[in-house]
Amino acid sequence: MNKALDVIGVGSLVVDIFTDSPYMIIELRQRRKESLIALPTEKILSKVTIRGGGSSGNTVAYLSRLGLRCGYFTKLGYDIFSEFLINDLKRFKVDVSHILRETNVEAGKSVIVSSLGLKDHALIVDHGAADMLTVSDFKKNLNYLLSTKWLDITSFTNRKAIEGIKFLVREAKKNGINVFFAPSKTMIINFQTLCKEILKNVDVISLNEEELLLLFKKKSLEKGLKALKKSKLKYAFVTRGKNGIISMFEKKFYKIGAYKVKDVKNTTGAGDIAASWFLYGIIKKYSIKRILNYAAVAAAFHVKKNVVGAREALPSKREIEKYLEKVRNLPVKEIKVG
Repeated sequence: MNKALDVIGVGSLVVDIFTDSPYMIIELRQRRKESLIALPTEKILSKVTIRGGGSSGNTVAYLSRLGLRCGYFTKLGYDIFSEFLINDLKRFKVDVSHILRETNVEAGKSVIVSSLGLKDHALIVDHGAADMLTVSDFKKNLNYLLSTKWLDITSFTNRKAIEGIKFLVREAKKNGINVFFAPSKTMIINFQTLCKEILKNVDVISLNEEELLLLFKKKSLEKGLKALKKSKLKYAFVTRGKNGIISMFEKKFYKIGAYKVKDVKNTTGAGDIAASWFLYGIIKKYSIKRILNYAAVAAAFHVKKNVVGAREALPSKREIEKYLEKVRNLPVKEIKVG
């Protein structure tokens, strides 16, 4: 059966609010439901830059740029940031016709402070309207959500929204639709049982090393990989920062190092960029060696670009191919697990 879309992203859309500071975090305190940042002076922050964010939003924006037909499903408000996020996806030609809108709620926001070009730190993340999604919302829009070959599902932090995801992946499984799942650390810690239930109907999981260990309650990478192997998952993508990537591909494990970058400029969304290539490669039936080299190069290109935001430095397929033609490709090695 022909599907209207290749990938539909499902997750929170947030406005990433960036600023630079010569200090990291002086103090972060929780007072009731509000997060407060105590900084030594009002004058230490540089200009503020606003960009579109959200893991699945980053992924579908890139996949659409690479030529796939992509759509998005979430909930937003009628505030100015919600309009900004919808228009941002439109510039990547992502279908936004089924993004739900609701009064009295606003788009999510993420405040990101970097220390003069050093690693970005998200201090406050509020998923906003997306966490207001319910099982009923998913049921009402099920025809659209099943009009794709793949669902790319990322993190929510509200039980009702996650119950909606649980319903959706079960329906996807019944209808032969593949699911790519990228839960966040927060989702794993607070809703571990639900995450495990969702995994029963997932084809591909994307995590960083810390999230892998948290999800399976393991204390070493080796034990985490063994848990992956025992799962029903077909594929897994585990990012390890400067240590590269480990992948489970049809129950075999492979690793690749990271391409060296002398001057890191922009780390926001680097994991999403790499994971996009893993999903793209599976869809296009690339070999695992090709997938991991493309993913590693894409991440390296992204972090060295002197831009702000995850979607402002998306390397083209041709850029990556030209680079790989010039340099010695990093070896992709099969590793034994369990």
